[in-house]
Amino acid sequence: MKRKFVVTVIAVCVAAMQLSACGNSTETKDSVRTAEQTSSQAVEASVTELTAQAEIGVEYTAAQLCKSLALNSELTIGFEDDSAKRKFTELGEQTVGIYTQDKEGKRTSYIVKVTVREKKMPVFEGVHDITVNQGEKPDLKQGVSVKDSFGNELEFTVEYDADDKDPDAPGKHNITYSVDNGAGGKVTVTATVEVKAVVTTTVTTTVTTTAAKTAATTAKATQATTRAAAASSANVELYKKNLVVAGDSIAYGFCAYGYIPYEHNIAKGSMAMRNYTDTSLFTFDPTGTRLSCMDAIAAVKPKLLYVSMGMNDINITNAQTYANNYVGFLKKVRARVPGCIIVAANITPTEAKRTDFSVVKIKNCNNLMQSAVQAMNDPNIILFDAYSVVSAGGTYMADGYGAGDGLHLAGFVYQRLLNALAVRLDQYGVSSKL
Repeated sequence: MKRKFVVTVIAVCVAAMQLSACGNSTETKDSVRTAEQTSSQAVEASVTELTAQAEIGVEYTAAQLCKSLALNSELTIGFEDDSAKRKFTELGEQTVGIYTQDKEGKRTSYIVKVTVREKKMPVFEGVHDITVNQGEKPDLKQGVSVKDSFGNELEFTVEYDADDKDPDAPGKHNITYSVDNGAGGKVTVTATVEVKAVVTTTVTTTVTTTAAKTAATTAKATQATTRAAAASSANVELYKKNLVVAGDSIAYGFCAYGYIPYEHNIAKGSMAMRNYTDTSLFTFDPTGTRLSCMDAIAAVKPKLLYVSMGMNDINITNAQTYANNYVGFLKKVRARVPGCIIVAANITPTEAKRTDFSVVKIKNCNNLMQSAVQAMNDPNIILFDAYSVVSAGGTYMADGYGAGDGLHLAGFVYQRLLNALAVRLDQYGVSSKL
């Protein structure tokens, strides 16, 4: 900046001397004054003021100091005094000159007002140990943030230990949150993810942490009911043997409570008709290889597939979109497994206490889904009214059918679903097709 100004002043002085030598003194003074004004205006017009923040004792390149300019990768950015880096050793506001130069050589100067503060390491907030049930995908970044000493949000990473080969396995897994400390190092914070194994018993098990106490206390009460529930069809065991289940955490209960084997489970918590294709969230290994939902269905080649998915859709997508997505899912299954008999189950009701899930929305989704599936006119797609089974013909989930959180189902309810399903499948002569 100083060099540019000095060169301009010298040019003005030389011009003034030449005019004076010609004897035009008045004209010379006016010309010099005009040249000085023009020069001053040109200098001022080429300088833009910027603001920046820096920490004391930390070295910065011009690009690091002026991050907004550095976003343009075609610009060369440097300090006016040609220094490679600048370290600020005093607190308070300081100024520094920088320049940018484009590929054509056009150079622009800037005056940067830098606020220098005490050096502080970035601080993580919200890091905590996480507990999930096996099959659920934790959001490791939810509720976590990190800020620099100026209060700016910083990007950070979170990773499992490098030697942790199966972070979905039951047990505790170490995770590390990391952020650049601005001085060539990292600030790290550790936490754990505890994956709870789903323990299968003859009556009930733990599906969610909120359901655990209720499942345990209702085990004895439901045991007699489960034993007394006579099979409504002679083919219940045949259907169970062939049944593969795809869907969300409610569908996962068939596996969690031991009604179908792990190899027949293609269901996971948080999965929805709007996101089941997201392999960063949902993969399955029924054949020993991690696969997407649809690839897993194709690999298993089910003769009988039970589809139950939608509780995670109703508060995010409208009923028509849900119905369209449901039909899209069924069409993909039909294309991948042409001979499969598909059970299209509707969304189950919640307990009245779960005001965050509207049964009106659930019914709207179910009604439009049913109409859309019927319009497919596929004889091997069978609608199943799981809602009526779980509500026992009422509006909300029947008393005692819940697992404690007002959303998931107690273990014995899955036997009732299977009994009702068997009756429905018998109506279509499915037993003879398996």
